[in-house]
Amino acid sequence: MEKHKLMMAVSQAFEKKIAEMRKVVATSQEMTRDAIGRLESRYDTSRVETGWVTTGLGAALGELEYNYSLFKANSARPKTYVSNGACFEAIAIPGTTRLTCFVCQGGAGLECEIDGKQLVVISPDSPIAVAALGKTAGDIFTVNDRIDYQVLSVA
Repeated sequence: MEKHKLMMAVSQAFEKKIAEMRKVVATSQEMTRDAIGRLESRYDTSRVETGWVTTGLGAALGELEYNYSLFKANSARPKTYVSNGACFEAIAIPGTTRLTCFVCQGGAGLECEIDGKQLVVISPDSPIAVAALGKTAGDIFTVNDRIDYQVLSVA
């Protein structure tokens, strides 16, 4: 797997998610100001509640933007072992279940497709990453004392 191609795919997924979140925050802000969100009576709290949601969405957007900055600061150099900034493929033993993961401090849970494979960004603190850290191609690791995986490649 080519590291530059991988970094571009994850960058595009981050940028798409950030753009979507910005639209949601803007819409939520409009709802707190516009006629739909105005207080109809002294018992109507929809405007206040929408304001709370807007505040939470704004915080989530800030966190996503911060995680994207962490991702961009990560080295684009190819890796030879699983570490922060590495992409790795692994297969369950026995079986055919494959994992394609990118280990990154920010953006855990973000997904994108690269070379026809579903790639998931995982945190270095996730059970899969903790088990795989330091492994190279051919090594075997166990997740949660139950599932064994063999590392197929690291980029």
